[in-house]
Amino acid sequence: MNVYPTIHNQSDSFGLPVYEARGREFYPTVHNNRDSFGLPIYEIRGGQLYPTVHNSKDSFGLPAYEIRGQQLYPTIHNSSHAFGLPVFELRA
Repeated sequence: MNVYPTIHNQSDSFGLPVYEARGREFYPTVHNNRDSFGLPIYEIRGGQLYPTVHNSKDSFGLPAYEIRGQQLYPTIHNSSHAFGLPVFELRA
């Protein structure tokens, strides 16, 4: 499963996958300009994505995104995206 930016995402290139889901972790793809390639940046816990220790942009221990259906919404703890609009879409 890949994670694509939506039109509400001002940080990432539209149309290219920026994360790849492997099990319960999200890894940056080569199209990701913000995160280090090869290390897991987020992990799924319940219906939320939490930053891993390899994530230098979001607060460790606080959920950065909430999964709602096939979209990811930033939480109030997210420092990269504005709260309220879906910024990523999950695609198989």
